Amino acid sequence: MPNKFHKAESLIETLVAVFVLALSATAALGLMVSTMKTVDSVQDRVVAINLAREGLEAVRNVRESNWLEHSRERRDYWNCLGMSNCDNDKDLIQNNTNYIVDFDSDTFRWQLTEKPTALDLEDDTLASSNKDYLLFLEDFGDNGRFYTHNDNLGNAKESIFYRQITTRYLDTDEDVMEVKSRVEWHVDGNRVAHVELTTYLTDFLGRKVTIN
Repeated sequence: MPNKFHKAESLIETLVAVFVLALSATAALGLMVSTMKTVDSVQDRVVAINLAREGLEAVRNVRESNWLEHSRERRDYWNCLGMSNCDNDKDLIQNNTNYIVDFDSDTFRWQLTEKPTALDLEDDTLASSNKDYLLFLEDFGDNGRFYTHNDNLGNAKESIFYRQITTRYLDTDEDVMEVKSRVEWHVDGNRVAHVELTTYLTDFLGRKVTIN
């Protein structure tokens, strides 16, 4: 009889040990999955921040390219959209307006393109207009990768990121421009994450600036 009790106790101990081991393995697996999701989330946010920063630097480059392109009329065309021709007010960056900014491989310049509807991934009714802001990832292998709004490139693939540039003038003479670069993307298929960076550009070449 004592031997039977010892065998039963050994079986129970084994079952308890297996249960504890399975529980530990499940917890470890859950922690691993959670850590991988966190790493992916951090990586996506780093990319988004860099894309937002690139948007601001691109608009700054537009301004400085305008000074060079329109050197004789640089005080009138510092805020041109980035085109070689800047003939009238329609070719200038407008107040309270949404844009995408992309590199034009033909002119080798950054250029702003106006979009009628603001980016908002949380509004399902704007799905069509939101696609205007979608970024594609172009992979050139050893020559690197870059993000673009142009989906006509050979190896361009849809990314998860959308970028919008918003401009607003802060003075009556439109010599001080607030530029916001906003990047949105979906997290876990449903939740929308975003980053937004802001800078201020001026036409500082000798013009008097009066801010209301």
